[in-house]
Amino acid sequence: MRLASLQSVQEAIGVDNGRDGENAILAALEAATLDLAARLRCGTLDLAAREDDFRLCESSAAFALSRGFVRAAPTVWAAQDRRALGVSAREISDEVDVDRERGVVSAICPPGGQPLWLRVAYQAGFTTEDGETYRDVPAWLSLAAQLAARIALNAHPAFVTNLSTTDASALQTQLDRIVESRMRYLPWARIPRASRTL
Repeated sequence: MRLASLQSVQEAIGVDNGRDGENAILAALEAATLDLAARLRCGTLDLAAREDDFRLCESSAAFALSRGFVRAAPTVWAAQDRRALGVSAREISDEVDVDRERGVVSAICPPGGQPLWLRVAYQAGFTTEDGETYRDVPAWLSLAAQLAARIALNAHPAFVTNLSTTDASALQTQLDRIVESRMRYLPWARIPRASRTL
């Protein structure tokens, strides 16, 4: 799977190197996609339905979902007891804030301060348009994949011989700025007590 298309990298480089060049770009894009998923700490980028359970003890807290890139507003239930989450929980979806790109839910404990259990149900990740390239990828993430692929191609013989590569250090600096500003590094956020793919 790839976060950017073959054509987008070919246009950025400004060449069409035939079948060998295309294969090198495709391999670089696939490696870039895996690397970016790891660097952003979002697990896989494939679309999946998820449920994450959290315990809320303080007056307010941020919860790091097990995945980022949440597709739509998640459904959030609250209950005094974890066993009640699937039975008699109260929906509080309208009472939470969600950073869908990073996969973070912020909630406030109701007055009285009793601990709550939260269950967040959501879909995260991307679908593919052709079985190979993800659809509806944020522009910054697609650009990051293109940059990472161009960095990988910087030393490839098919691209070095025709001077179609840019200085890798400049590309790396740009890539680092993009990724570091959107990384899922959330040391203050609680992690799920339980998480499952549906």
